[in-house]
Amino acid sequence: MTENGTRAPELPEKRRCYSPRETADIRSEAITAMLNSQLELSRKATERTDLHDLAAVQTTVERYVAACAGASVLPNIEGMAASLGVSRRRIYQIWDERPDDPVALYLDRKRLEWASARIALAERGMLDSTMSIFITLNSGLGYSNRHDVTVEMPLQNPLERFSHDDEELARKYIAGAVKTEDGMNE
Repeated sequence: MTENGTRAPELPEKRRCYSPRETADIRSEAITAMLNSQLELSRKATERTDLHDLAAVQTTVERYVAACAGASVLPNIEGMAASLGVSRRRIYQIWDERPDDPVALYLDRKRLEWASARIALAERGMLDSTMSIFITLNSGLGYSNRHDVTVEMPLQNPLERFSHDDEELARKYIAGAVKTEDGMNE
């Protein structure tokens, strides 16, 4: 209890640090679990999904997203392409060749949703910001980290506007100087 009769806030227990061996074991288990999940997630479908059949594409992508949720990973274009039985390059061809097609629009919406989820999770500190920036910059959504700076030369030297000789310039400089208490220019 404090002096005024209120209860003192409880201090959190001191966190126990992992030993280097425990840390290595945890990392090893996490890597093994992720690789096992990725075996299933990234395995290319034995049959291609008909990329002109919106319902079939939606079913396959929803199955892929559910598998990602089960593995606690964010979906991505590469995994989606593999689940559809095609390459990532083929997905980009669809976007280029038939941008207004319902399947292309659906796949593009998924790409945007996943980038948005990645950004939101990075903002919350749940994902590494640097990796999230790298992935979204390379997601084909038109994000850019490029900064173009144009340096233009003035039409004339700015000092050429002044046609003062050295003595006149010196007088103006001295006249503009601040006088100190003892009457001297600073």
